[in-house]
Amino acid sequence: MFLTAGRIWYIQRESKAMSCQSFQKRYATAIAIVLESGVLYSLCVIIYVISTSIKTKLASETIFNGVAWSMVQIGVNIAPTLILVRVGMGCSTENTPPPTLGSSSKV
Repeated sequence: MFLTAGRIWYIQRESKAMSCQSFQKRYATAIAIVLESGVLYSLCVIIYVISTSIKTKLASETIFNGVAWSMVQIGVNIAPTLILVRVGMGCSTENTPPPTLGSSSKV
């Protein structure tokens, strides 16, 4: 994940030196999508590793291990799909509005 994002960043830097400003936003979007998807997958794997390191025979740990394994399987499928959908829609973190802290609705 970091190697791919680093390579894209390096290419972005080279294109900036050659005055190719039209590709700067695309490179930034690609870096954001690769890092977001990589973090999602890495988080699923870390949770699974934690679940397998628990060595008790309680039912709750067995259930936790099963849920963690299914998260890894879903994460393997969601991360590439997330990349494809976001690229197809042209969405990135730059296009999302920042959350507002004072926007609470009164009932």
